[in-house]
Amino acid sequence: MASSGDAPTFRLQSLSGGPTHVFELISGEQNSKSAVYKRKDGMQIKWDDEFGWSARDENNKQLLAQAWGVPATKQGDAPPEGTWVTRKAEAAYVFDMKVGVSAADKKAQAQKYREAIGGVEM
Repeated sequence: MASSGDAPTFRLQSLSGGPTHVFELISGEQNSKSAVYKRKDGMQIKWDDEFGWSARDENNKQLLAQAWGVPATKQGDAPPEGTWVTRKAEAAYVFDMKVGVSAADKKAQAQKYREAIGGVEM
């Protein structure tokens, strides 16, 4: 498992100007339905056979977040990019889910680029 800051991430960015939430892979394999993604406050997004990639309240099992308009049967081995809807108390919020790139991935990409151009520093 990658260390914090190096793990694969995705973010839910509010479409109404609200917060952006970053989720990091904490267990399972990336691009696998065994993956569990967690944000800092403990909310987790993981595979659910009924709803696909989603978040549930761990205590009462109520659905808190899910991809909008993508049935579980059409979802792949990673949370789908695009529109997500979340619920907090009686309010619903709309987010855009985007896959992030970890710091380790960025560093590796930069190293490959430097090697490709003959080690020239920019």
